[in-house]
Amino acid sequence: MKKIHYTLRIFIFFAFLLILGLELSAIEIPLPADIKIILPQKSSIKVEWIVPPLNKKLPKETKEYQSLAFDVDYKGEPWFIVNRKILINPLRKTLFEVDNKLIDFVFLDTGEAIALIEEAIGFLSEIPNNSYKLQFVPVIKNPYRNSKLISGKGETLYLISKNNIEGINQVYILKSQKDKGIVQKLFETKEEINSICGEEEKVYVAIKNVILMINFIKGEINFLIKHKYPITDIKCSPKGKIFFATSSSIGVYDGRLAVDFIGISNPKIRLRNDSLYVLLPENLGVFRISDVDNLNFTPVNARGFQ
Repeated sequence: MKKIHYTLRIFIFFAFLLILGLELSAIEIPLPADIKIILPQKSSIKVEWIVPPLNKKLPKETKEYQSLAFDVDYKGEPWFIVNRKILINPLRKTLFEVDNKLIDFVFLDTGEAIALIEEAIGFLSEIPNNSYKLQFVPVIKNPYRNSKLISGKGETLYLISKNNIEGINQVYILKSQKDKGIVQKLFETKEEINSICGEEEKVYVAIKNVILMINFIKGEINFLIKHKYPITDIKCSPKGKIFFATSSSIGVYDGRLAVDFIGISNPKIRLRNDSLYVLLPENLGVFRISDVDNLNFTPVNARGFQ
């Protein structure tokens, strides 16, 4: 009964937005009291809601919370996958049903929606004569079922996979070759890999509570930062900054300093067009921090939330 109740709450929330036709972009709603943001003085950075939060938090044990997937497309519009089958864009006021159960999905910079199911990696395509359903079109076999997708620069796509049988974690890069896709293994380790960003020749990897830089051309591995909590996600900006998330904060590393500038619970982060998008999984709110490449801290103001 509880599962049905919370499922209805989610759909009622989005249906309410669709019916009223609300303009969700740049809404001025105060952030929840438990979110703290530190920004340098005289900063051009702006914080604004893209999707307003639900009034009440979703319990972490609910199916909706655990299966929620989220990404932002190349236009800066947020998308949700709820219950692995329903794709929602609250800005466009649209809702689609997918013909397969999705484990994960991402948008490439080129606009394509790439999805992951247990058996394969492919893309989402419209079904002719049905404007409310999408079909999953498989392209590449999924090497291991315990995996997740991460989009890189341009058409770069990574797959992080955990091989429970051999006890190793692997990172693959997915490429297009003529009319088919290929999977190439970049590296593997016994340590748990949480996230990756960068380009094919040089990547940044979050392993446990550290961020490493791997240069495949030079054959180098450099240690960058160590956090007191596990780093759950990282995103690379065009100007060389690395944004990272933990279970209690969001931070930035500019090559010199690593600063936790947002105190927040279990955020999911995405980076598009010089804007950082933050999802609050507990209430489905999404806010945007614009002009983040100009976010600069000095040793004087770099205390943050650590």
